[in-house]
This record gives sequence, structure tokens and C-alpha cells, in this order.
Amino acid sequence: MDAGGFKDAAVRCVIAGTIAFIFPSVVGAAEHDPFVINKGPIQMGSVEKLNQPGIGPELIGGKEAKSSEWPASFYSAQAGARCTATLIGPTALLLAAHCVGDGQLAAIEFREKTLSGPCKHAEGYKGGVGDLSADYALCRLTEAADGIKYERLNQDPSKLVQEAKLLLTGFGCTTPPPPTGGPPSGGNDGKFRIGQARIAKLPGADPGEPNTIVTRDQVVVCPGDSGGGAYIQRIDGSRVLAAVNSRTLYKEGASLLSSVTSSAAAAFIADWMKKNPGQTICGINLSATCR
Repeated sequence: MDAGGFKDAAVRCVIAGTIAFIFPSVVGAAEHDPFVINKGPIQMGSVEKLNQPGIGPELIGGKEAKSSEWPASFYSAQAGARCTATLIGPTALLLAAHCVGDGQLAAIEFREKTLSGPCKHAEGYKGGVGDLSADYALCRLTEAADGIKYERLNQDPSKLVQEAKLLLTGFGCTTPPPPTGGPPSGGNDGKFRIGQARIAKLPGADPGEPNTIVTRDQVVVCPGDSGGGAYIQRIDGSRVLAAVNSRTLYKEGASLLSSVTSSAAAAFIADWMKKNPGQTICGINLSATCR
């Protein structure tokens, strides 16, 4: 599909925030709404505090996650800003650019504290009117989230292989699209879920989408999952974060993910670290406290 098709998909995905196994009740009108992004701040709760045992039934290819295994993941249940985010360092929070305004604050509930800090969009994103495949932002928390293992960024593009599977994560919906097509009907039950999806296209496969990974499978991202991590699972059971959930094509069972391994993403991360001296990120200059 060409880049124009991807942009149309974004209209339907981000209205309420943004896995077809993981969808909020306000999505029903999304298909008719203009392209909406959250231009303001965002506040997020801790997945760890959901106390999920991880033994719930599988839904449309996905299953309930064991929340104790995801202490670096956070979610927002705000109306109009349902999103998921990930700590990749003590004060570095990664999420989708459309989840928070450029320069706005992101706050996370971390154990008994609320930690917050300003967020920076990838330069090419330009508020959702530029490169939609650069749908990622980094937020610098003013206080460290200590005592957990942070998620590790993938820094090896060769680890992304077509037909291999990524582990998608998110706090979204449970109801699939209706037979007639269009967005899902809802069913957000307040659970953080995970599920595997096969890589159909790698970054650069479509014009104008230099950072987009496309997966096609029974597991599809949906409202509430935006910004959630997409992971490469290693043979030893460990994982590395390869992309963030960005957009979706419900009818095709396709998820559009913004790669954090592309040259553009690497440049954005390097520039952010330069402008925020002292930052440490797992997979780049931090190892001891990383998964």
C-alpha cells in the first residue's frame, strides 16, 4: 500500500488513543472524525499496579500480560488520550508522538510517586502533518524511576526480519472490527495485553514511510495501544524494543509500527540525548539496570 493509504489509516487509529485484541467505547465515531492527536499533556498509570496474574483467556490472538513482568510500562485511560508508554532509562520515557503534545508534560504514577517531565517529538513528525512514520516522542522525567529493570532498545536493524514475529503490547480493546469493516466497537476492560504478530513489511518498503514496520496477523493494534512497545523476543527469553505502536488498518488486520531502529530514529534519539546531558538509555549507554 502507498503512503496515502497509511495516512488514511491514521485517521481511524488515533482518535481515542490507539491491539484488535486489546479496543475504548468512543471509537465508534472515530471513522467519521478528523485526524485528531493529543496536543496537550498526558498522565499515565503503572501497568505493574494492575496486579494482573497473566492467566486470563486469550482474545483475538492476544492474552492478558502478567503485570509484574512489565514494570517499565505505563498506560493512560484519559478520554481522547488512551495510550501506552515505556521507560527505557531511569528518566527516559518513550511513547507515540500523537499521544502527547510537543513540549508538553507526561506524568507517570510510579509506585508512591508521580514523576513528570517535558516531551519532545521526532522532528520529522511535525504535529502529525509530516512524516507519520516518525511517530515517537521522548520525555525527560525530572526524577528517576529507580528500582526496576528498564526496557532495552534494539540497536541492530538486522534483527528485524520479514515474516518473523514481534510481540505487541498495549492497553486498548478486546472487540474486533464488525464484519462490514470500520473501527472496532469497543470492549476496553482495563487490561494490559500482549500478542505476537508477523512482520509483513520492513521500514522503507513503502514511499514516504521510512520508519514503518507493518505486521499482519490476528493480533492488531487499536485505540489504547498507541505508543506501546513492539518487541523482538530472543531465544533466551529476553526481549528488545524494536518499535512503538502508531496506526492500524483494521480491515487488513495490519498494524503500523514506528521503528526505533531506523537511521532517522537513531538520529532523533542521539539528538535528544545531546540536548539532555546525562541521560542514560538501555541499549545505548546503559546496561546494568536493563532487561
